[in-house]
Amino acid sequence: RAGRFGYPISLILFDVDRLSAINTHHGYGVGDKILERLGILMRTYFRQHDWVTRHSEDSFAILLTRTEASDASELAERVRSTVAERFGFTDHRDERPVTVTVSGAVINVDVSVGDIIDPVRLLAEAEAALDRAKGQGRNRVERVDDYSGAVSYPPASSS
Repeated sequence: RAGRFGYPISLILFDVDRLSAINTHHGYGVGDKILERLGILMRTYFRQHDWVTRHSEDSFAILLTRTEASDASELAERVRSTVAERFGFTDHRDERPVTVTVSGAVINVDVSVGDIIDPVRLLAEAEAALDRAKGQGRNRVERVDDYSGAVSYPPASSS
């Protein structure tokens, strides 16, 4: 639809930072509860027609349609900060606080009428941006505005 009508889209990926360590130290039930709470939170931040889905073991993907790049990035940052502020818990075995954070990636795509977006490439670029966010210290959102995977159709002939 974005290519048919020429409206922008954004893909957001979130990944729970160090979830495997949380599962190892506090039990898999704790990790499952974090993922459940994160899914509930996501539904409150995004519109009913946005696609919010579990992407892999410990990550979520959100596809936003007709959303400006600054709005998508702001939403991703609000989710990240809410998780950092509210998702921590106390391990009652030793009464130590446990911090829960997420890293995120936002790929913003300006789509023109007739553009075709390669979903595999879009997802690969989002995953690479998510890896950069994690590599730069976690608990941050990496924004990409120069997605180059939209191809105009029909392709220009090379004569």
